Amino acid sequence: MAAAKRLLSRIDFHYTPKRASCLNMAEMEISIPSHQWVARRDGEQAAIAAEGTAWQKRCNAARCGIV
Repeated sequence: MAAAKRLLSRIDFHYTPKRASCLNMAEMEISIPSHQWVARRDGEQAAIAAEGTAWQKRCNAARCGIV
């Protein structure tokens, strides 16, 4: 019994969301900036692309995750 408890203490259990809700969260996170930028005019396409790249770099540097 002691050996089983020692082995069990070495295991980390990670529970996964049901029904692919993690994919839904990822889609929502990705769509946030696009919803903010969709109301802009086409003439600002370069500025929107630059903001999108800056947003992506900030998230990658901060290792943003889905909460």
